[in-house]
Amino acid sequence: MSRNCMLFVFIICITWPQYISARDSVIHLTDENWRDLMDNEWLVQFHAPWCPACRSLTKQWETLASSSSQMGIQVAKIDVTENPSLSGRFFVTALPTIFHVINGEFRQYRGPRDSQTLEEFVVEKKWKNLETVPWYFYPDSYFMAAASYFFKLSHGLKDLNQYLLEQYSIPSWASYVLIAVVTILLGALIGLLFVCIVDFIFPPKHLQRKSFAQSSDAIASSNDEIPEDDLDDLSSSENGDDEKQLSPPSSPSKKKSKENSEASIEEVNDDDQTTKSADVRKRRTRKAD
Repeated sequence: MSRNCMLFVFIICITWPQYISARDSVIHLTDENWRDLMDNEWLVQFHAPWCPACRSLTKQWETLASSSSQMGIQVAKIDVTENPSLSGRFFVTALPTIFHVINGEFRQYRGPRDSQTLEEFVVEKKWKNLETVPWYFYPDSYFMAAASYFFKLSHGLKDLNQYLLEQYSIPSWASYVLIAVVTILLGALIGLLFVCIVDFIFPPKHLQRKSFAQSSDAIASSNDEIPEDDLDDLSSSENGDDEKQLSPPSSPSKKKSKENSEASIEEVNDDDQTTKSADVRKRRTRKAD
């Protein structure tokens, strides 16, 4: 019995320091130190205490961290419940999520999660076969920075709801109404701020509004500048238009009489031309005789 106890104590003494060192080798990243990922090579895991898959990965992750110094990488973890803004900044949609980071380039790992496969992924540089995350999904981009603030705001509202329910015993519907009003007011203030910023960067052109007296003076001055000849032409054209409008339309009988008279005049002109041509011929023949 004593031998078994001594053997058990001996095994614990040997394995316990390794277990402690494995746990200590896992780096815990937060909102304050997450930018350490931008240097060197990392494997980072996003997890949550309530996630069963994350709990099953804990032992494998610690085993991988124990050999991280030999591989020349750093192994880290991020708790999304304590750092909700980082889940928005890295656009984490499922747990656990693993990223490989090297010199600021991010690649999402989607393979098996055992320590041996992860070690081969790093040592054999299989991460080169994966595409990097698009630039607009990089955690240091402006888009993801804005997303992180919205995630932080949503968790803040959730904590506020829980606080109101527990401390003041406010009904849930009243708490939701209060949060909705606060959200609307906050959105209105943010929208107003954006409008002010845009107006400051791109100021609008000021429209010069004239009063009625100023507009009438401008019209009068423009009329004075018109020459007298142009005024006479305008008045004569207006009078001609008035006369055309006042003259009554001609009746059909008058139109027919006009057409008949014009036809008779044309016939007379034709007769005159024929007689003139005959006289000219006679005169020419006499001269020849």
